[in-house]
Amino acid sequence: MFIGNHNLIQFTCLEDDRLVVALKKIDQNEHGFLIIVDSAFKVHGILTDGDVRRYLIKHSGSHVSNINAGDICNTQYLYSTTGHSAIERNERIKFLPIVNEKHELIGIDLGKTNGFFIENKYISSGTYPFIIAEIGNNHNGCLDTARKLIDCAAESGAACVKFQHRNMNNLYANQGKNDVSADLSTQYTKDLLNKYNLSIEQLTNLFDYSKTRGLIPMCTPWDIESAQELIEYGLPAYKLASADLTNMQLIDEIVSGGSPLIVSTGMSTEKEIIAAHGHLITKNAKFAMLHCNSTYPAPFDQVNLAYIRKMQRLFKCPIGYSGHERDINVSLAAVALGASVIERHITLDRNMEGADHRASLLPHELGKLVEGIDQVYKALGDGRAERAVSQGELINRQNLGKSLVSKRELHAGEIVEMDDIEIRSPGSGLHPKHIYRLVGEPVKRDMRKGDLFLNKDIFESNDLLLSNDTKNPIGIPVRYHDHDKLTENNEFDFVEFHFSYSDLKYDPLNMFTPEQGKFFTSHAPELFEDDHLLDLASDDESYRQKSVDYLKLTIDRTLDVSALYTAEEKPILVVNCGGFTQDKFLNYSEKLKKYDIVAKSISEIDISGVIFCAQTMPPYPWHFGGQQFHNLFVLPDEINEFCTRCDINVCLDTSHTLMASNFHNFNFFEGLKKFYHLVKHIHLADAKGVDQEGVALGEGELRLEDIKLFFEEQLRDIPIVCETWQGHLNDGANFIRDINKYIAIHTRKPN
Repeated sequence: MFIGNHNLIQFTCLEDDRLVVALKKIDQNEHGFLIIVDSAFKVHGILTDGDVRRYLIKHSGSHVSNINAGDICNTQYLYSTTGHSAIERNERIKFLPIVNEKHELIGIDLGKTNGFFIENKYISSGTYPFIIAEIGNNHNGCLDTARKLIDCAAESGAACVKFQHRNMNNLYANQGKNDVSADLSTQYTKDLLNKYNLSIEQLTNLFDYSKTRGLIPMCTPWDIESAQELIEYGLPAYKLASADLTNMQLIDEIVSGGSPLIVSTGMSTEKEIIAAHGHLITKNAKFAMLHCNSTYPAPFDQVNLAYIRKMQRLFKCPIGYSGHERDINVSLAAVALGASVIERHITLDRNMEGADHRASLLPHELGKLVEGIDQVYKALGDGRAERAVSQGELINRQNLGKSLVSKRELHAGEIVEMDDIEIRSPGSGLHPKHIYRLVGEPVKRDMRKGDLFLNKDIFESNDLLLSNDTKNPIGIPVRYHDHDKLTENNEFDFVEFHFSYSDLKYDPLNMFTPEQGKFFTSHAPELFEDDHLLDLASDDESYRQKSVDYLKLTIDRTLDVSALYTAEEKPILVVNCGGFTQDKFLNYSEKLKKYDIVAKSISEIDISGVIFCAQTMPPYPWHFGGQQFHNLFVLPDEINEFCTRCDINVCLDTSHTLMASNFHNFNFFEGLKKFYHLVKHIHLADAKGVDQEGVALGEGELRLEDIKLFFEEQLRDIPIVCETWQGHLNDGANFIRDINKYIAIHTRKPN
């Protein structure tokens, strides 16, 4: 099994992370090891349960809270690189880190996958599919057409572009000349090949051009002399045509130099495929085998795509798919079946001369295929993992779910009977699965008819706030309706009003009881009536203007709340400025235009009465319980540039910025250093990966000791709001739990 870039976080730890953090990760990933890296993801060493045990035995007086992971890891470790073949495995080696030429971690091999590299692309079971755009002879002998096809392959996102090379004099009987006795199809094929065949000099020119476009060049030799010419050039890998699966002489010539081989298996019997596989094994070759139906185009009912599964069981090599059918759907299904390589022909025009054109994809179709492969691969996930509720599902679990509700007025001390309970939406109270546990329990508080039962009605909870001895004021998100309930038993330094669009309709004067001597902050709604998501960057002028008007209303309401407090400072207003898209990320020039639109929108709003804070954003925001793409206020340099230009401040959302650092591969703390001088407000929550936000503190990837130290040294006195998802449920029990975790953290000076 291969662990790629998307999943490396759970197997890695920074060298200056405390050992307790590393041990928790080792326990969570269930593989018994971590790769210890520096901030640039360069490998420092390996840490296993055994390393920890041996260190503690040798240093019996040591305590894990005082040890860094990098201090005790094994720096003498085996690894595999992109520059040479994988290290020979044995039963004692359970995993191998895979590094690039800079010794940066790019993958982990967890089993005997017989994987191999083609340049910097690792091909193995479970890896992201290696996508080959097959030009073949679809250039029809024209170098300009060939270059256009290379450009199309590069723009589509393919990894590799492939050609064919043959010596017509050696390949065909009668030195490739017309043979009146030959079958009609053979005469037709030879005629086309003679017409469109490129010389080795022309091909090497195209190989070089492919490299300038970021593509890996590959070629299929059809005879030994052609193979020798290609090997002399030095391609990173070679392709064997289906027609040569039983041509052991040609196979031996190609693999003699040690380069990887991609083998198509069309027009072959299972016995022939097994024999070819066995022969390649005896040659210690690095190879993948592609299921294939060699008809052009292939009828859907003859593709037999399920044979991929049998090949995966039969053969000790990566299995892929070479498709000649119409459209892209079968190739996408091959990815869903676990294909590690996908090869498809491309053409500029399916009406050009030659049989391959009819079975080829047009440039825009290849782009759709690559996009679809990316979606399918991400969607496959890990079949071994336990089913968990995603962040988007958590929203819908609350909105659409059910809770146990009081059917009548109940008084503290009364025993709950089954007839006292109803099941109603939303799912923000005690889950219906606990109904039998609730029945027979005494009511802990007075309840009105229709009140939700809460977890604390049957579970013990510590909902008292610790005394805040940090150097930052700490607050809690509230709404008008729950302000008094959430603050009555705990002394928060301040509250943050998370306005809903309906809250903006009310005068706050009689909605809650302001706490004298304290201050507040506010958060603009993201969602308004008629499914309107606030977007100050919208290209639609009427939509943008509506967003501007909504934000003006939010500022007015914030100032109304401010009149109820005695604090002299302007209130902080946190705004998600917009810039999201539905289907894909924007490129840099498109983002710059969006930033200019945001600047225009802000210039149309009087923000002089508030401290306007643009919130840092994640790569994949959740709206309506679904995921979108976010483009603005994600990257540190862009945040700094825009907020400095527009003279506005920043609300640092630790969860959002952590996911952004994971997605864009920048160090979290180095990113903070680029804009922390603009931070006037902090939303504190943990995160996992690139899209699991608002995770409870200590259950994600946030380095809590370091974040608290950074805040107290660099962002002292900046207000912090706990932003754990659904923390307001059960009278704010989860907010209080995470705030207490933060307060209790013991910070340390960096080593």
